[in-house]
Amino acid sequence: MQTDLDGKQTFTPVRSVVFGSSLSSIAIYPNPATDNIRISFPSAGQYQVTLLNGNGQILNNPVLSLGDNLTLNITNLNAGLYFIQINHQGISEIKKIVIKK
Repeated sequence: MQTDLDGKQTFTPVRSVVFGSSLSSIAIYPNPATDNIRISFPSAGQYQVTLLNGNGQILNNPVLSLGDNLTLNITNLNAGLYFIQINHQGISEIKKIVIKK
């Protein structure tokens, strides 16, 4: 519930958050990386992988992986901190990756 200065009250819906999903066992290496990033998933399945810059802006079209691993070419990216967003079966996880040149 939020109460404004004029006394108006607004209610927002309750949202649930799940911690410790099966996605947390995803391995991303090497970190720091220079040319390619390898992602190993805990099991074969459909994973959507998106690369984000430090401001959260999407840098690629989401890549769909149907197996248990994926390699992303990062040779065109500058050195810095990036994020990899992985979506699988309604669960989303974001991992940090450092790119060195």
